[in-house]
Amino acid sequence: MNHSPSKILCVLTLVAAYAAPAVAQNGVTIFEWPLSTDPNAPNMYVDCIDDGIAMDLLITEKFQAFYTPSGKGHLVSNWTITGTATGQDTGWNWYVHGASPLTIDTQGEQYKEQGVVNAVLEPLDGGPRLKTREHIRLIVNASGEVQIAELKVVWKCLGQG
Repeated sequence: MNHSPSKILCVLTLVAAYAAPAVAQNGVTIFEWPLSTDPNAPNMYVDCIDDGIAMDLLITEKFQAFYTPSGKGHLVSNWTITGTATGQDTGWNWYVHGASPLTIDTQGEQYKEQGVVNAVLEPLDGGPRLKTREHIRLIVNASGEVQIAELKVVWKCLGQG
């Protein structure tokens, strides 16, 4: 899969513009979409409670893409995350809130993308308060393919809410 960084920035801009009719005066596009996670996915397993968690979330994104006078492409995407989560085996329920800043920078064929998801799960009916942080970094390799350079997911139990 060979993708030009400029084309990726352009496609992401078009996708965001197509999916979100709300555009603020400063060129920031705002849109919302639902997201459900699979409790069996490796990043949804929480060691400290020995359970997988399913989430039903609403993502609100503020998105802006532009090129600087020097030709560097820059995309900023900030997500606000709200929703609920349920433990697959425990049946515990949580209210989820968080944020996810994403930046993409391109210049010519150089490309880097970094995103971070930070969320807190507040217990609704038992179970501990939880925190999750997911960090992903993408790069373009020597063959011009976009690939994951780093993916880290950390869950923490913060005690009772």
